[in-house]
Amino acid sequence: MRTNTIVVSGFPGVGKTEFSKYTSRKVADSDSSRFKWLSSGVVNLEFPNNYITHIQGNLGSIDIQFVSTHKDVRAALVGNNINFILVY
Repeated sequence: MRTNTIVVSGFPGVGKTEFSKYTSRKVADSDSSRFKWLSSGVVNLEFPNNYITHIQGNLGSIDIQFVSTHKDVRAALVGNNINFILVY
């Protein structure tokens, strides 16, 4: 069954982890660092496109997707017509 996934770009400290612990909703908290870095100090040139592809893969299958607040990620969300809520 497909669901309307809510994408939340939440700054550190807004309660993403706590929300994830106590909700019955299906939530994914996608850490962008897994997509940005190939290894310590080596940036992945595919970022943020690889991160956006990951986010798009979750749309429709989970209730809430927490994503990075980095400016380039937010711009890529807009550029890919992915609506999101910014929480700060």
